[in-house]
Amino acid sequence: TAVNSCDSTVTVTVVEAESYSGSVEIEACAGATIDFDGVSMLAGEEQVFSYSAANSCDSILTVTVLELVTSQSTTNLELCDGATVEFEGEELFAGSSQEFVYTNSLGCDSIVTVTVEGIALDATFESISPSCAGEDDGQIEVIAVDGLGPFTYSLNGSDFQTSNLFEELQSGSFEVTVMDQNNCLVYLEGILEAPETWILEIQPDIDTTDESRLQLEAFSDLEIAGLDLQWISSAALTCENCPDPIAELVLGENNFALVAMDASGCTETDDLTVYYIPPIDPKVIFPNAFSPNGDGMNDGFGLLPLGTVESYELSLFDRWGKQVFGTSDVNQRWDGSFKGELQAIGVYVYHALVQFEGEEAVQYKGNVTLLR
Repeated sequence: TAVNSCDSTVTVTVVEAESYSGSVEIEACAGATIDFDGVSMLAGEEQVFSYSAANSCDSILTVTVLELVTSQSTTNLELCDGATVEFEGEELFAGSSQEFVYTNSLGCDSIVTVTVEGIALDATFESISPSCAGEDDGQIEVIAVDGLGPFTYSLNGSDFQTSNLFEELQSGSFEVTVMDQNNCLVYLEGILEAPETWILEIQPDIDTTDESRLQLEAFSDLEIAGLDLQWISSAALTCENCPDPIAELVLGENNFALVAMDASGCTETDDLTVYYIPPIDPKVIFPNAFSPNGDGMNDGFGLLPLGTVESYELSLFDRWGKQVFGTSDVNQRWDGSFKGELQAIGVYVYHALVQFEGEEAVQYKGNVTLLR
């Protein structure tokens, strides 16, 4: 009511005050937290904060924490099986994998996964041991079953070769090294077995005898009947392939050799030297010197027999083996000449075969000195 008692009309209009609404974006590394107005927020999180504006209305602020991308990469290395490599101070083995964390340009983690792949190389071998003791016919064949060829091969530290076959080997232990195109190595060890040895001997084991006949015998720790035998002799034998021949000895040195082969084709040998020195025969005298100078004393060389001689052969040789005299007449003497020429002073060798009445022929050998 107005002062004049008339109606007074007032129109009231309520004007709506503006409220504030806004947003804020903050970057953070994955897994990290930030503090906003006393509130801890994770990367990737969004939160609404309410405040009072100057006009006493609400002010709403939406805060978003943007997650920065973590850098991830992979590095692949190749390494021979069993080998190691150093990466950033860490020793890595073939077949292993390890993560290394760095800081990228955004200040976040940069994860590098290093994977070490093993280069497989494997091999085996087939071997043939030597056929006989002391032989060098063994073989080793190497077979690469994995890896990157071409391959090269070394035996016992020798130079590498392209052939996988090693030949002409003796028995014993060995080490083979195989190398592939990546210079990876694999080592193989083995043994070429030595064949069993066996014994072969000629019996009797004597140096001298006064008997003109000698019974020989082959001895072995194997069955003699299973061996192929071959006798080699300077004296006559009753057989050359039997185990027990009889030798007809010559005066002086007699040499025997025996070669035996077993069922595997392996051979053993033995040898024997026997000197035949017959008993001194008082009926046989050969001078050891003579002087054909015409003085009637010791002017000729020959047998001085003390008995009846049924057969007789005498030969003389100079130092070079040339025969300078020969006779079958027990009464004939060498006068120191050959074809009418006087021979030089020196030592000559005589061979004689003498048979006395009712006895066997005996060989004699010796030296005589020619003097003037």
